[in-house]
Amino acid sequence: MVDTTIDKVAIPAIKLICIDLDGTVLNSSKQITAANRRAIDRARDAGIDVAIASGRHPFNIAETADGLGLPHTAVCLSGAYVMLDDHEVFRHGLSDVDVQKTIDIAAEHNCYISLAGGDFNLCAGYIERRGGESPATRRYTRLGSYDELRQAAQEHTGRVLKGAVHHVDPKVYGLVKRELLSIDDIEAVQSDVCWCDAIAKGCSKAEGVAALAKEMGMGIDEVAALGDDENDVKLISIAGLGIAMGNALPQVKAVANAQTLDNDHDGVAYAIDRILRERV
Repeated sequence: MVDTTIDKVAIPAIKLICIDLDGTVLNSSKQITAANRRAIDRARDAGIDVAIASGRHPFNIAETADGLGLPHTAVCLSGAYVMLDDHEVFRHGLSDVDVQKTIDIAAEHNCYISLAGGDFNLCAGYIERRGGESPATRRYTRLGSYDELRQAAQEHTGRVLKGAVHHVDPKVYGLVKRELLSIDDIEAVQSDVCWCDAIAKGCSKAEGVAALAKEMGMGIDEVAALGDDENDVKLISIAGLGIAMGNALPQVKAVANAQTLDNDHDGVAYAIDRILRERV
């Protein structure tokens, strides 16, 4: 059994639970277990809203939300895009200059790269998707070269919200991330293994969730957030109840109020049930 501290902390009154996908509600096989599904249903039955807060694209998040029976209320693209009942309520975009710089770094190191807006995802470079394509990924626009991606980015001027860069070699990935971090107006944060999100300076899941909570008529102190990776750190640190997964990076655990089980032991369900016990 994985050690947990969530049973030992005070649980504030929670109105909204924001859940990361990769490494959190998704297990190592990128699946949502029956236990996590049932726990999400129990939270909603108890009157608590549940939203996804992920680095993924709105296409992917909507697909996952449909599978869970959730409304399209989510923080997407590591905080750069927020939707409430399928309507955009917040965005924080990259400058066109920084978009081109991100493409240049990806091209130099032969990386897979995607450039995302609320209703498009432009991609270049090779990627192997575990489990194959999904209806969401089939909606992506795939370009045959980085030059074509540069041109497509220019055609979407002012609309790119996030760049995501991926390389299977951890050494190359580390180099790419360092180069992205060297750009003054970019936040470069890990969102999954060997995936780096390039978002505008000051953009984060924390900013996105705060915007969503305000739109829903509540404060960030009434939000519980669960996550595991670098792009969760700011959110976990400001949420009323910040919960690190048992498999979370040390920097996530360092700022969390509590730790739950890991993503292969239904840590999301364990945390939700602890929140619900406080309401009895």
